[in-house]
Amino acid sequence: MSLSPKQIENYRLNGFLGPFKAFDVDEMSEIRNHIESNVLIYTPSNYPSNKHCRHLDDQKVFDICSHPSIIEKVSSIFGDDIILWRSHLFLKPAGAAEVPWHQDRDYWPLEPVVNISAWLAIDEATKKNSCVQVIPGSHKRIIPHIEVPKAKDTISEFEKMADPDELKKENPPVDMELKPGEFFIFNNLTLHRSAPNISQAPRMGIAVRLTIPIVKIYHEDIFKDHFAVLLKGKDRYGFNNTINKSEFRPQKDYN
Repeated sequence: MSLSPKQIENYRLNGFLGPFKAFDVDEMSEIRNHIESNVLIYTPSNYPSNKHCRHLDDQKVFDICSHPSIIEKVSSIFGDDIILWRSHLFLKPAGAAEVPWHQDRDYWPLEPVVNISAWLAIDEATKKNSCVQVIPGSHKRIIPHIEVPKAKDTISEFEKMADPDELKKENPPVDMELKPGEFFIFNNLTLHRSAPNISQAPRMGIAVRLTIPIVKIYHEDIFKDHFAVLLKGKDRYGFNNTINKSEFRPQKDYN
């Protein structure tokens, strides 16, 4: 499940890599039904929404976020010590608006901002239902961001977007089409977006956010009593509120 030297070289060159398979299509159908019926129907206390960090209170979501295929590939780049600090369910129903071009670093309470995301498809993600797009090589510089114009039809949680003038300097985008159960990984500086979903097919996915123990997580900026899960290795620094995977059991209203 680890990456080859050539794959690591491609990741460093392009800022993303994949797709890879973690689950069978049939498994994802069951997981999707579980998420709709058991996860999205409520928001645990202290959480900012019903889509954030649901690995902390739901075992199936945690199993996705800690899947060995994801963790071993990230470990090939980051080393033996891996922390799961956040996850985010992305729901893109028919008619959903654009998510503009952006780099994730502007949104995250990390110091320094060191993160690899794994984006896993729960539904099939295609050009027609607005799969994630990435720009190869865009992780090599910080792109100036501007406020999203008020008239622009974007989802409310994105207030900033990459400066369109800067995008003209970048490579053409790549469509990350995925079958259910497939994922790709990308750098926190890799420019990415999704177009409006003009199809009738919904698109659900989950982004898994992984970092290393030397990074300070500002837990209080995520939500009250937030903590991270050490999925692999050791935390030799103690900068964060962290619990070992072997001791962690997702539970509703864990606090």
